[in-house]
Amino acid sequence: DDYDLNMLSNLMFITGGILLVSSITAIISAILIKKRENWKMAIALCVVAALTSIIMDVVIGIVLCIVGLFMAYNIYKNKDCFNS
Repeated sequence: DDYDLNMLSNLMFITGGILLVSSITAIISAILIKKRENWKMAIALCVVAALTSIIMDVVIGIVLCIVGLFMAYNIYKNKDCFNS
């Protein structure tokens, strides 16, 4: 009984950490996009956010990954909108 509770607690902690990493990288990417600075870093952070989200959950993770990779593609093709 305690083993199951500890396993669930650990799983929730790991999932929360992955979600935190995904969120932080997506927010930093969004800030760079808003400022129109550092094109390569904006793409890299967006891809990291997308790929870390797929680890989080199977169904929601796949949807978030597809959306994130689509956004990374949009950043990639709009390089001329960035200052650097």
